Amino acid sequence: MKKIVYSAILIFLFLLPSASFGFGVIKNISAPVTGNFSLSPTKIEFDLEEGSIVKKELRISNGTGIPSEFQIDLEDVFDTDKNYQGNTLKISEYISVDNKKFRLDHGEEATVIITAHIPENNIEKFVGGAVLVSRRGLNIPTSNNSQVIVRSGSLVFINIDKTALRSGFLNSFEYAGDGIFRISFKNTGEAKLNPYGFIELRDIFGNLVERKNIEPWFVLPESDKINEINWEIPSKLQPLYKAHLVLYPGYGGGENTENESIFVYNFYTIFIYLFLFIIILIKFLKYVKK
Repeated sequence: MKKIVYSAILIFLFLLPSASFGFGVIKNISAPVTGNFSLSPTKIEFDLEEGSIVKKELRISNGTGIPSEFQIDLEDVFDTDKNYQGNTLKISEYISVDNKKFRLDHGEEATVIITAHIPENNIEKFVGGAVLVSRRGLNIPTSNNSQVIVRSGSLVFINIDKTALRSGFLNSFEYAGDGIFRISFKNTGEAKLNPYGFIELRDIFGNLVERKNIEPWFVLPESDKINEINWEIPSKLQPLYKAHLVLYPGYGGGENTENESIFVYNFYTIFIYLFLFIIILIKFLKYVKK
């Protein structure tokens, strides 16, 4: 009887999720060789309140075909375009990782636990950073004894204060040519925003041609970000389209919705129509003179 109970306890412990114990590794014997490693998820978001501690998983899979050593580092978000530093404190003061260095054979997947908390000297309402994972192959001879190190990362967003000011506006909406729309959004608040919406395209007669959904994209506080939307022109015979943008800034209700319309000109078609019109006009004038 004791042996049965003991065996049942062992099976139960084996079946518990690895997150219950922190760092863990599982083996996938049928994993294909892709030549690289993967991270999941590529974005981790925490919602923290004073005194709370939140844990989330980061999974790292080795598909390189060789044993590899992995190392985890934390890095602050830095936007070189706007010289924006996401926080005055380091991201390492808000999150910790339970295992920063480990080895994985091909087909193995590690589950790393990332723990987030609010430090005592916090003054921020939003903190941005990244978990960077470096990989180097083991037992690989090279001509000059150098090591090739490959890095990848997952973004980390920490929302701290639910009362943080949320504000932003549409900077610009334009057609850049070659089927590309550019939407620039400015975040003037204290929290990360996720604007989203759709573009309605109508022909010269006002008929709806297509509706393109705009997936949410993140814009950090006190910065702006451009989202490019690809569109395949449905007909090259149409000289003109009207594009109407409906953008939700990612906070508040419908009263914050932004609308803007622009015209998309097909100059190649316009030139052909103009050329044909001139030819017809010349022939008509010659006919009238007769």
